[in-house]
Amino acid sequence: MVSCHPRGVQPQFVLLPTPIVEVLSPSTETIDRREKKINDLHVQALEDYVLVA
Repeated sequence: MVSCHPRGVQPQFVLLPTPIVEVLSPSTETIDRREKKINDLHVQALEDYVLVA
């Protein structure tokens, strides 16, 4: 994740990611494409969402 918002970056995570690039693995692909995607698309700062298989 990358953030263009200075206050969106915390020491351990990014609070306001601008793009999210999700690298899929065979064991978690179904969950990543459904549950995680639904949650990720609710991020207000999100501009791009990319899934890489």
